[in-house]
This record gives sequence, structure tokens and C-alpha cells, in this order.
Amino acid sequence: MSIRHVAAAYRRAPRSFRTAFDLLLVIIVFMVGMQATRAATIVVSAGGNLQSAINSAQPGDTILLEAGASFTGPINLPVKSGASFITIQSSALASLPASGQRVSPANAAAMPKILSPTNSSAILTDDGAHHYRFVGVEFAPASGYVYNLINLGRDNFSALSQIPHHFEFDRCYLHAPGLNRVRRGFALNASEVTVINSYVSGFAGAQDETQAIACWNGPGPLHIVNNYLEAGAEDILIGGSDPSIQGMVPSDIEIRGNYLTKQLSWRGQATIKTVLELKNAKRVFVTGNTIERGMDCSAMTITVRNQDGGAPWSTIEDVEVRSNSFRSAGSGINILGLDDVNPSVMLKRVQIVNNLFEDIDHVRWGSNGYFIQISRGQDVTIQHNTIFHSANMITAHGGPVLNFTFRDNILSHNNYGVFGDGAGINLPGINYYFAGGTFTQNVIVDTRSTGVQASNFPAGNFIAPNFNTVGFIAQASGNYRLAASSPYKGVGSSGSDPGCDFNALDAAMSGNAGPTPTPSPTATPTPTATPTPTATPTPIGGALVDDFNDNAFDPLKWVYNTIQGAIYTGPSAWDASVPVMERNQRLEISPRVNVSGDHYNGYVFANGWNLTNARATVEVVQTVTNSADTNLAVCLDSRNFYMISVENGQLRFEYVMGGVRSSTNIAYSATQQRFWRIRHDAPTDSIIFETSANGQSWTVQRTVARQIAITAMRAEISAGTWQSVSAPGMAVFDNFRLDSNAQTLTSPQMVGNAQQLALQLGAQLNPSDTDIQTLVANITQAYTAFVSEYNRFTSSSSIDKNLRCALDSANMAQSAPRPLVRKRLLIAADYLGTAYGLMQATGARPGAEPSNLGSSRVSRKGR
Repeated sequence: MSIRHVAAAYRRAPRSFRTAFDLLLVIIVFMVGMQATRAATIVVSAGGNLQSAINSAQPGDTILLEAGASFTGPINLPVKSGASFITIQSSALASLPASGQRVSPANAAAMPKILSPTNSSAILTDDGAHHYRFVGVEFAPASGYVYNLINLGRDNFSALSQIPHHFEFDRCYLHAPGLNRVRRGFALNASEVTVINSYVSGFAGAQDETQAIACWNGPGPLHIVNNYLEAGAEDILIGGSDPSIQGMVPSDIEIRGNYLTKQLSWRGQATIKTVLELKNAKRVFVTGNTIERGMDCSAMTITVRNQDGGAPWSTIEDVEVRSNSFRSAGSGINILGLDDVNPSVMLKRVQIVNNLFEDIDHVRWGSNGYFIQISRGQDVTIQHNTIFHSANMITAHGGPVLNFTFRDNILSHNNYGVFGDGAGINLPGINYYFAGGTFTQNVIVDTRSTGVQASNFPAGNFIAPNFNTVGFIAQASGNYRLAASSPYKGVGSSGSDPGCDFNALDAAMSGNAGPTPTPSPTATPTPTATPTPTATPTPIGGALVDDFNDNAFDPLKWVYNTIQGAIYTGPSAWDASVPVMERNQRLEISPRVNVSGDHYNGYVFANGWNLTNARATVEVVQTVTNSADTNLAVCLDSRNFYMISVENGQLRFEYVMGGVRSSTNIAYSATQQRFWRIRHDAPTDSIIFETSANGQSWTVQRTVARQIAITAMRAEISAGTWQSVSAPGMAVFDNFRLDSNAQTLTSPQMVGNAQQLALQLGAQLNPSDTDIQTLVANITQAYTAFVSEYNRFTSSSSIDKNLRCALDSANMAQSAPRPLVRKRLLIAADYLGTAYGLMQATGARPGAEPSNLGSSRVSRKGR
């Protein structure tokens, strides 16, 4: 009926009806107007009662809290009628970043504070509370230990009607002041919760299951968008405890544009399990996030867990992990499709698509170095990822995966490729664990020259001998797009490029900035220092260790970009214009293009270092190319030195005595000769040149009689050119160490050998009791050797713990039921791998360093 027809009917109606209708219309208009003007602003100044303000507020009201004022909780959010938000925000909102931008600790002065008392929370909710929004508020503990800083809902709710819903936290700052102070930032056992543009940091502790955000007894949806999140055990955890509501599976979860990380200082000091973990979840979308620092663990864990046995409906379904940056972790993603302890539902429909994985390295970060570890599940797709990792492509165990797709990825084969527990390596493992699935159009890089062939995999995959042949535009600078000249351009499905689509990744990551440094507190006056006595030369037993993880030049260890009185030849031998920088936890040197003469730069440690019975070691991640050279040298002066270098694919071992050069060359393998070492053998008074694939097992390449004084040597790692080179590339170094009066550490090699034996036994269908007993004996011997060398390592306590856990697991394998034997062996291998990684990453304890630093440049003239 049109408005015209209504008006005509109104005119025909009796006068009494028209009068009553007019009165009703006036009342309706009045009530609507009253509702429209009802919203109020309530100001709470310092010393005011925030709880009273919330109790009196009505939906649509705004509560302004005085910026800088503190209010002590617990603040309880009661049930209100209506569907409009009550907003609680800073009075200085205009001083905070605009809507859509992330805050940082630097913005705290413009925020009011809500503090949690001991054993309680800053924010609590009534059953069914709803529609509250916090904007620009800081939350922190006032004193004592706190379980949940913000606690929405409760873990003992047994009915959906009790669940609170509709909460928003925008541009808020949550933090814990130190270890073992707060278990988690947000407990989101609620529905329709948004955490956005916020900064959540410091939630970690020893023997404490800490998280920035956790949900286990809430239905969702959850929107976790554009936050900085930092926690120990897990940054985000969905599931992890049995829900009290029957059939509850947290669902419809958006994790987008966040920066998930951990403090490096937590390693060995706090419980660390993973970065992002799903244990019971449905319909989860993870995109545009930076996920980093999985120290001694995986970057992401997707494991179905009926945690305490009371939730057999637990499952993981419809998860999409797309266009994220994973980096600096001990392993990639761990997938467990079916709880291996308690009954659960099978994992289904998980996609890991278009992600970049960098620096997944078990030596640097502990754990196993694999890209994917998987057991069971259905409809799992892993596609279009670019991965740089140190160990297996896939470790499969436990049972087959139904409808598994692995295609269009670029990654390394490393030693074992696809390791199928009890089934075999590569094709046998694939045929058993992924039967009927799709495994094709992957570019598999044989970085360690293991002789892998395309026939080791299903048809349609590609084998590249090294990353240089993949054809990235600029791998050294992090541009992993395929160049037009790449032999793998367009070989992916539907004519796509294999690996990550970096345009899509960049679009998803847009706006995800890195962390903003916490502002330093105002410094107290520095007391007058007691004069430091002049340092004596480094005593026997001293050492220098630098893994470059702080990405900053340390002037107490090194000199570069300056001659500083060094003995050198040639006007430009030591060239400060050659770029040298610490980046990506490594040292990078980029020689100059198309210049004549000597042009070198690098790091130099000089004066006071005694090579007697000592050694210099470095990991060479990447060498320069063409006629440029990459060098490790120990020098008395420019006419007397020992050096290992690479030039034009040749690995050179040379010494110069009195200006007379003697050298031996072999063909260079970037994988087999990744580690270089120059050492003095005191019993024979010889200088020994050695290389290693893993820093564990060394091959002697050349031995020469010592003929020069070695008590005041200088050591350098450098790169450069001695003639015009059009494309010299970049040299990348890692894990440098100088050991004085070095006694060879025996325990790392013994631990590594034990790990290999544990892996071999774990891959057998029926390992014998005798072999397991041999493993136990090997671990025992390795542990005994470690104890004797305990003080030589900087992570001794963590190594000790992992070795003891490995021994326990191996002992348990001897008496375990047959189905669990191999699992126990692989667990032992995991612990051994972690211990070995810590041994390699931290090395021997450094001693005193000399105070007089200089530099030397070995001349390349006369080649």
C-alpha cells in the first residue's frame, strides 16, 4: 500500500480514530527522540569511582577516563539491556594514533590505567554481560601474581546462555612487568570479541603456560587484528583446556595483520612451546601476520587435543593459513590430525598457502629444522610456499593423511627430504603416508648435494642443485620472486610460478609494522665510575663468540671500515665503501661493482689473541661470486698469514710466510664446506685447515708446519675484489668464534651421533632391543662428556635438561609397548637435536677480551 493510499484511508476515518492516532504518533516520536538523545558522557577523573560510573552507564554512553590516572580493579562489567556499546576510553584519545593504527608503549602517557590486584583481574564480566568497548586504555598488574589480566567469561560456564558477548578492545596496552607475574593478557571465553590495534607484551614465565590471548570455553567469533602480541608459551592459543560446555569448539576466528614474537632473553628462562597454536577450533583464518622467534619449538602448531580427556568432540576444521611471514624459528608447522592420547575428531580441511618461511633453522633456534611435521588428518593442502629451512621438508609419522596436497612449493631437500617414520625416505614415505594424494610441481633444492633425483619423488617435481640455480631476482637481499630467466618460471599449477605469490603476500602484510621499541625510563644520574685498569692480553682459555643475532656492530669485539694502523699494502685494500652490515642475524658483505684494484672490507678482531693450540671458526652461509673472494684469515701481518677463501668456485687453503705464497685448491661445495676452521695443533706444532658440512664432523683439508710466530695474531672475516668484477654478489657469515688454547669439545659430536642413531631407529618398523640399548649407552656417554665440559657452554642448564629428557625417553623406549617405541625414540631425537643446536649456537663461554683493537688487510696483489 502506498503513502497516498494510507493518507486517503486516514481522511475517511472517524474523527475519534484520527485524534487517538495523532496522539499515539506524538508519543512514538517523543520516545524515539528521547532514545536518540539519551546517550551521555560520563567523566571519571583521577580518584574517581570507575565501577560506579559503569554501573550507572546505559547502552550508548561514553565513559571518559582521565589520561594518566590509575584505577584499581577488578572492574566488573554488568549486564545491561540494549544492543549499543558502552564505551570506556581515554580522555586524551586525540593524542593516540588514529583509528586503524596500532599503539605502542610510547603512547602510555595518553592512556588511563586499570590495574589488577593480586590474584584477580583488571576486568571481569557478569554472566551474559555484553556490548562494552575499551579504547586507549592501559592494563597492568598492581601487585602479586595474576592469572588473566582481562577475563571475559569463565572456564566453568556450562551453558551458552552464560557466555558474555560483544566486546571490543581498540588501541589498548596490556603488559606484564616481568617473568612469572601474569599468566595471560586476554582470556576470551566469550562471543563476538574484537582485539584490534593493541600492544600486548611481557606475558612469560618459567614453568608457566603463558599467552597473550587464549580462548578455550568460548564459541567465538574472535577478531584479532593488527596487534603486537608477545608471550612465552604461546602468543595465541585456541583450545588447550577442555571446555565445560558440551560440544564447544571455538569458531570463526580471524587472526589478521598481527606481529607475533617473543623476547630473545626468554630463551632458557621461560616456558616456550610455540608461537601460534590451535588445539580445538573451527573456521580459522590466519593472514597477513608476522610470526617469529619460535625458539626451540615450531613457529605454528595445529594439533587436535582433547586435552584432559573430557572433550572427545575436540577437532580442528576449516583452517586457512594464507599469506603470512614466518621467520626465525626452530621448525615450521607441526600438524597432529588426531589426538594420540585421548579420543578426538579427525582434523579436516587445513590449507597452508602462499606463505614465506625464512630462517627456519634448528642450529640457530633449536628444535628440528623441518618445514612440516604431520600425523594423520584429512584434506590438508600445502601450496605455493617459499621456505628456507635446515632439515626435513616433511616429517610424517603416526598414520596416513587422507587427500594430502603438496604442490607449487620451493624448499630444500636437506638430508632426508620427506622422512616417513617406519616407511622410508622420499617416495616410499610419500606412498605410505600420502597415498592417493597430490605431490607435484615443487622445486626441491639439493642444498647439501645429497644426490637427490627427480625419480625420488612422484612425477612432475623439479630438482635444483642449489638456490643460485632457482633464479630468484635477488635472494641475498630478500627478493624471492622468480626472475624472468628462471628455469622454473611458470612451471606451477595453471602456469603459475612455484613458491609464494609475493604481490599477494605484500598486500596481506600491508600495514603490519614491526614492534615499536619500549621507551626507556628516565635515567638516574650515573655514579662516577671507578677507573678501569688496563686490560692484559687475552688469557689462555679466553674466546670470542658472535652469532650476529643482535643485528648490531659491537665495537668491543670488532673493527671495520677503518685502517686504524693496520699493516696492509695498496692504497685501497681496506675500503670503507664496501657495505658491511649485520642483518637477519648474520653478517653480510657486498663487494663493490666494476672497480679496479684491491677493495675489501669485513670484521677484524686483533691484538692479544694467541693461536697456540687454538682455533678460528666461522659458518659461511653464502659466498661472493665470479672473481670476488670470501675469506677467513688469521694474520701476523700482510706478509705472514693463514687463510681459507673461495673464488670462482674454488676453495683455497693458503699460507704466506715472508711474502711467499703456498696454496692448495679444491672444488667448492657450499653444503659440504659450509663451516671453515683454522687451528693450531700443539703436539705437532702444525696449522690445520678444516671444513665441515654441519660444524660437527670436520675434514682436514691441509696441514702445514708452523713457521711464523702465532702469539699475537689477528683474525678477520672479509670479502671483496682484487680486480674489476661486474656481479660480485654478497658474502654472508654466521657463528664466528675464536677459541684460545682450545681443547676439542667432544660432547657436541657425541650428541649429534646419538641423535642420528635415534632418528635411524625411529624410522625402523621394529627396532631391536639391542639397538635401543646401544642408543641409551650412547646418550649416557654423551651426557658424561657434556658434564665434564659443562662450563664451556653458555646454555649449559638448557643443554643439561634436554640431554636428561633424551635419556629418559630412550629408557622409556626399552619398556614401552611396541606402538609407542618409535615415538619415544623420535622424542629422544628431538631432545638431542635441541641440545646439539644449543651447543652449536652458543659455543664456549667467552673469556676476557683485549682492549687494544686494530685491523689488518691481507693484500691480494700478485695473484
